[in-house]
This record gives sequence, structure tokens and C-alpha cells, in this order.
Amino acid sequence: MRRITRRGGLAALAVCIAAAAGPGPARAAERLPTASPESVGLSSERLARIAPAVQAYIDRGEIAGAVTLVARRGKVVHYEAHGYRDLETRTPMPKDALFRLASQTKPVTAASALILFERGELSLADPIARLIPDFAEMKVAEPLDPSDPARGRTLVPAERPITARHLLTHTSGLGSRGPGRLLTEADLPPPRGPGATVLDLVRDYAKVPLGFHPGAYWEYSPVFGINAVAALVEVVSGESFGAFTQAEIFGPLKMEDTHFYVPQTKLDRLPTAYRRTPEGGIEPADPRTAESRFVARDEPQNFFAGSGNLVSTAPDYFRFAQMLLNGGELDGVRVLGEKTVEMMAANHIGDTPALDMLGPGTRFGLAVSVLEDPGLAGTIGSPGTYGWGGATGVTFWIDPEEELIGLYMMQLYNHQPLRVRDEFRILTYAAITD
Repeated sequence: MRRITRRGGLAALAVCIAAAAGPGPARAAERLPTASPESVGLSSERLARIAPAVQAYIDRGEIAGAVTLVARRGKVVHYEAHGYRDLETRTPMPKDALFRLASQTKPVTAASALILFERGELSLADPIARLIPDFAEMKVAEPLDPSDPARGRTLVPAERPITARHLLTHTSGLGSRGPGRLLTEADLPPPRGPGATVLDLVRDYAKVPLGFHPGAYWEYSPVFGINAVAALVEVVSGESFGAFTQAEIFGPLKMEDTHFYVPQTKLDRLPTAYRRTPEGGIEPADPRTAESRFVARDEPQNFFAGSGNLVSTAPDYFRFAQMLLNGGELDGVRVLGEKTVEMMAANHIGDTPALDMLGPGTRFGLAVSVLEDPGLAGTIGSPGTYGWGGATGVTFWIDPEEELIGLYMMQLYNHQPLRVRDEFRILTYAAITD
């Protein structure tokens, strides 16, 4: 185990600055492997239905804009921008827009942990307390009466230690909803000082009782569990999470527009983030200025969250997704082993009861949902399709059977009542001809 130092954070910042000064976005788009839809068994006519479907939401004032991308058999066959980057200025959405990924960061965090897993440096089964001792002797806040939560809780020792697998599968008890809401209610302070790291924040998590015994339930942990994975990466590698991902994933995959903080030189490509209003319209939720937590400051950054801090473009995230679909390799560069990717996309939770979000026919892998039964799930796609999305409205999926990748990118918080992402998925699958 190597000791993390401030040098890792400075190295990450230097790499980000170098990447920002490197080849421009036009070159990134030019590197996309493109083909006609018909050459990979898709219908041009049917893919053309995507644009008017997205435009209908824009015309109704329900979203500002989006970027959509479809690839099959390694070739991009649909890549379009829709609507506006900013409604007030009516600036068109650029195809190379930098989107706040929110929880779509999590699969990148899982891939980072699996790189160390393959090297024998990080076990998915060992207690994380071996690396972060703060998590030794965790307590669980059990209800005095499961049928009447109002009667309060009592603290009992955890039946088993938290492992990295628990963190990656949202079965650790470090949740923020339902029983796991204790961490949210604790209102932990943010990391303090310019040198604070994600490890500093994660150590505070251990001060709060778990919502349930590790492995007992599946409960989505939007922030806490996956941040703990990023902290494990920092402890094991001796680097900041930002430096590690740049060296092991973004650099090798030529993801030149993927950052934890948007460089000032790329700020004009960051769309305004919106949220839905009670009246059904949208209003700005995150500025495109230095006030945004997604924008780089002048001082060195050492805090790199694994739960939802990344910004990226559709072409960049396509390269990450295609690497996974290829079994861990892209353009002759191997990031993960083929069997490791298969393990990432396997059902890791079996029949563990899900407290939220996961419905019938859907299970969970390592930071990705896994479609097991399209009929039960009521979702179009092949068994084994996997992916994830984010609170800002971004989503992606990988269908290994059809060799298909879908990417939908927008910037709208509390977007869940809208069906635009579902419509994009349906229209993509409807375009398959062989």
C-alpha cells in the first residue's frame, strides 16, 4: 500500500491543463469511427426519428437541448446535437458539449477499482477497514420495531465488515434513502481546506451508523458508497483519484475532453444545467461560471469525487463504453481484461431485496444496472444489457448481444417524469434490421 500525497492532486491538475491545451474538440469528433447505419444492420430512416422526438420536448419547453449518439459493431451511425446549450442566449447545443455526468461517473470509478483488482492490489472481498481503519467495528442502526419505524432505532454491531464489492453494488448500508438515510441526516461538513481529498470526506462517513447490515439489502447510494471506492483507489495507488483516472483510463483511451473540473478554456462548451419547475417548465440550476463546483479554480484541486464529479462529451464517453463492449480494449490499448469486464456486468446481488429503484427483471453489477429479463423489466433490450445514468439526465447502455451502444446527454435535474430517454432507447432498438 502506498501513501497518498499532495503531489497526486497537483499531478492531476497538471495533466488536466495539458489535456485542455492538446488537440481540439474537432479532432476528437474526427476520430470517431463512423459508418452508414445500413452497413451495421440499422435503418437510416428509423434513426432519423430520433431528432424530431427530442425536438418535441424542446418545443414544449421541457428540456433545453441534448446530444445523442448510437454506435453498433464499433461504428458510430448517429451523432447529433439538439436544441440549445443555453436558453437565455439561444446558443445552439454543440455536438462536443461538456456534460456534467453526475452518477454516470460511477462506472469509471468501478473500472478504476478493477484495474487495481487485476493487479492484485485491491481485493473486492477483503474488509475495507484494512485500508481505511475508520471502518472497523461499524454499527448498524436497527429499528426497535420493523413494523413501526417511529419507535426509533438501536445500535448493534455490523454482522459482517464492509467490502469493496458491497460499495460497488450498493449493498454496504452507506445509503442516503430509506434505512440508509442516516448519512444524509448527519449533514456531514464538506472537506475543508485546499488540500482536502475524497479520503478525508470518506473517513467522516465511518462516524455514522449503517442503515442495514452489509449485504442484507440493495439500496442506491448516490454519493457515499462510490466515494469510498475512490478513496480506496487513492490509498492503494498512492495517487489522487484524478491523477489515477487520467493515467489509467482517460489518457490511454484518448478521452481528451473528460475532466473532474471544466478548464476555463472549455467553459463555452458547458451547457447550462436546468431543473424542472412545479409548473412544468425549466429554470437554471447550475451556472456556467467559476461559481459552479464543476468549473476549475485557479488553485490546485485535490478533491476528486468518484460518485459524480466528471464532465465529458458524447464522443469521449463513447470511447469508454466501446472499450467495455470490446472486452476492455480500444484501438490496441487494453485497460481491463475481458473476463474482468464480464464480471463487472454480471449480476452481483442475486436475489438480494432491493429497497428502491431496481424493479423486476433488473439486477446490479459493479456500478452498473444489468437487464436480466426485458419482459419483467418492461424495458426494450437484450438480456445482459448494462449501463447507468446520472441525475443531470445523462444515460448510456451497452448491449453486448447486439453490439450496440446508446448515449443520451442532457442537463436537467429532476428529469424523471419525462420519457425522452426511454423514447431515445426505443427508437434506437426499433432501427435494428439484422
